Amino acid sequence: MRIKRNNNGNGIGLAQGIKPLRAATAAPVPAQMGEQTKGQTGGMAILITQPGLSQPPPGTFATYRRMRSNPTIAMARVATQAPIKKADISIGKTDGAPDEWAEFIKGNLTSMWPWIRNNSLFAMDYGYSSFEKIFDLNESQQIVLKRLKPLLVDKTTILLDKETGAFAGLKNGNVKLPAEKVFCYVNDSEAGSPYGRSRHENIRGVWKNWLDTAIRMGDYGRKVAGVIPIITYPEGESRDAGGSLEDNFKLAQDMLANLGSKLKGVAMPNSFAKWADPQDWIRRGVDPESIRPWIISFLESKGNHGKDFTDQLRYWDVQLIRGWLLPERAITEGQHGTKAEAAAHIDVAFAVAEDILDDLIRCVNWYIVDQLLVINFGEQARGQVFLEHGPIIDQDKLFLRSLLEKILTSPIGFELLFPVLALDQILDQSGIPRTDDEDELMPMLKQIIDPDVADPKQPAQSKQAAGAETIVEGVKLNGAQITAAKDVLTDVRNNQMSPDNGVELLVAVGILEATAQRMIAAAVKFKAGPVIPK
Repeated sequence: MRIKRNNNGNGIGLAQGIKPLRAATAAPVPAQMGEQTKGQTGGMAILITQPGLSQPPPGTFATYRRMRSNPTIAMARVATQAPIKKADISIGKTDGAPDEWAEFIKGNLTSMWPWIRNNSLFAMDYGYSSFEKIFDLNESQQIVLKRLKPLLVDKTTILLDKETGAFAGLKNGNVKLPAEKVFCYVNDSEAGSPYGRSRHENIRGVWKNWLDTAIRMGDYGRKVAGVIPIITYPEGESRDAGGSLEDNFKLAQDMLANLGSKLKGVAMPNSFAKWADPQDWIRRGVDPESIRPWIISFLESKGNHGKDFTDQLRYWDVQLIRGWLLPERAITEGQHGTKAEAAAHIDVAFAVAEDILDDLIRCVNWYIVDQLLVINFGEQARGQVFLEHGPIIDQDKLFLRSLLEKILTSPIGFELLFPVLALDQILDQSGIPRTDDEDELMPMLKQIIDPDVADPKQPAQSKQAAGAETIVEGVKLNGAQITAAKDVLTDVRNNQMSPDNGVELLVAVGILEATAQRMIAAAVKFKAGPVIPK
């Protein structure tokens, strides 16, 4: 479909001469306002290989597809992209933007986002990913994005302005698409290069080293899989089973042949046994078997000689993961180090994933969202509505879930801390499902934990009870207070601290005195229930 100007007279895209107005300024106007330099393409990378290892294949799209089938690379690729794919997106707008604009973008792009995201991430494999924009008219005669058609990199050529090197569109087969009809997402672009850089370029040499090591490991396995018989024979002749004299070498060869048709062996003369005095050597403590004139032994692999290959493959695995900008402890088993180090590696992986997601959403806002806004609502709509993403990992949610786990697994944690925690809010923020009967359940739990608290469905018995309930509902403890309260209450319950000292310590960490007294009173009268075996 050929898109024309719509009824409000706005242009149809970013690439058709929509230029920002230059703000008035008192500074001198430069003699040249436009771009002066030529296109900034070029550059090369040198792969350093180790002695004894072959040169890697050239960095082509076919090579990148072969590399993607490596199990370690496949895992690193999935682990890198999984946080990006799990992140939620929403439609944001500036304070002055009409709701109509936001609803228009939401209706057009929200359902299309997984398709855009998943296909755009192939730029990490090939350096860039490109799409054809297919427009249509909706019922309100607004121009909408009907579909983004992914274009195969093997059949696509990027068109550049010959003078400035600016992006000018794509050529797919024999079809040329102008810039306003395409969306191109570039990974790791240097100096505006539209081709970007594949992450596989970080590991192309390492990948070939991994293959070479695996091949050598296979050769070694075939070599040591069987045993090699060794027959030592005395020089000279001996009689065979028929009584005829035969050369001992020929007899040794016949013995090797009888051991197996596919088994290759070694026959060698035993000149030492020819002149040795058996009786003299036996008296000296030599094993008689070792000085027999005919000896059959086997040469076989002993010990873990293949460990060097597995260690080298493990080293290449780490390099493959790192080349995809993923800390290795984020997805591999730990050989050394601590759990804290593994957690730090995971944090780095999430930070890298969030950086990619930020860049992708920024490009979608520039070249898709802004284009639709300008086409349908005019230049004043540019940048007023945008896609944004939520946190890749919600640290607050993780903290609250960890807090609940510690409270519920503590012998006294639930009974003592429940009255002073906003448990309903904690459940909501941690994403833990709640019962439909929570309106009746929460007051009942408060009654069980502290019978002095009045039931809100019953008439208040006294001002003191009502005041206590107000304290319970209004108190929220922070993490440090909860930790301190748990230690103090445990000591009071175990008679390692007096109740008065416990109240003073709780007040010292910022807990209201009335609340501290109630918590200490609960600890004093607390009796542990039966221990449930695991």
